[in-house]
Amino acid sequence: MTVSYGCTQEFEDIEVTILHPTQVNIGPPAVLICENDSYDISLDPDAGNYEWQDGSTDPDYSITTPGIYMVTLDDGCSVSSDTIEVSLSYLPLAFSLGNDTLLCDGEGFTINLDPSLGDFEWQDGSDDPFYTISNEGTYS
Repeated sequence: MTVSYGCTQEFEDIEVTILHPTQVNIGPPAVLICENDSYDISLDPDAGNYEWQDGSTDPDYSITTPGIYMVTLDDGCSVSSDTIEVSLSYLPLAFSLGNDTLLCDGEGFTINLDPSLGDFEWQDGSDDPFYTISNEGTYS
């Protein structure tokens, strides 16, 4: 702006920034982490003021235990929030297929595993907790 008064002129300017609302995003609605791992979130520190469900305000957050986590972002114009549910996957228990086995021609051998161990996948893609062997070879 220019202001003239008699023989004098004054100049003044102002910078205007229009902020567009920022939606905070901390990832997918649910994640699965392994035991002793973490899910690390790094948000833009310049986007505004953050507040996590535990009252912390850092844009970086590390999750190591299962639960529901939420962050709120106040960007100066609007407030947005996002939530994530973190579940924990435990390491599988140790198991054994047994010793190497000799079979006579025409005999079969069945390996039975405890179904509570988890999900199974044999070398041929089958997923039962038991596997019947009638041919020589290596099975896993």
